Amino acid sequence: MTIQNKGSKLTSMLKPRLSQITWNPFCFSSKAILILFLAFLAGTTHAQIIWQEDFSGANQGWTQNFTDCDGTPASFAGVQNSRFEVIDMEGAPCCTIGGGNDNEWLTNPIDISNACNVSISVDYGFIGVFECEPGGPYFGCTNNSTIDNGHDQIVFYYSLDGGPWVQFQYICGGQTGTATVSGLTGE
Repeated sequence: MTIQNKGSKLTSMLKPRLSQITWNPFCFSSKAILILFLAFLAGTTHAQIIWQEDFSGANQGWTQNFTDCDGTPASFAGVQNSRFEVIDMEGAPCCTIGGGNDNEWLTNPIDISNACNVSISVDYGFIGVFECEPGGPYFGCTNNSTIDNGHDQIVFYYSLDGGPWVQFQYICGGQTGTATVSGLTGE
């Protein structure tokens, strides 16, 4: 089983400081076995990092696809200051005013076939003024300049075994936090 994390559909200034996938190596399908070994495992269980990106060294196998529709000189998407930053990227498709909010930062497929209780955790933040139009997430040209040219959002997804993308967090406007999903299991 493989998992991909799509910390995607990014607009404006995103600062994910760390993206990691962890799993608990002590997984059991039987409650009887779990109860039997509970005392033993209480002191020995811990999460192991399967994949991690902290943007301080070599690329860990991710790609990016960002669209600047207005040609602003300050527009940027990439690694700087040991974080991934996105500045003024409206996203595809380009609209009459602004863009369709479809940008992406995508991990490589990550093998979780021998893992269970897999978690994805992505730290995010912002600098400056972020705008939010309620009702999102929004993608594509809406012909509403407030959305196409001023709506700032981050939508986090994952996909298991090449299946459909599953949204696990939506951020609108300026916020700081950690997007997390857990309980994913490899086969």
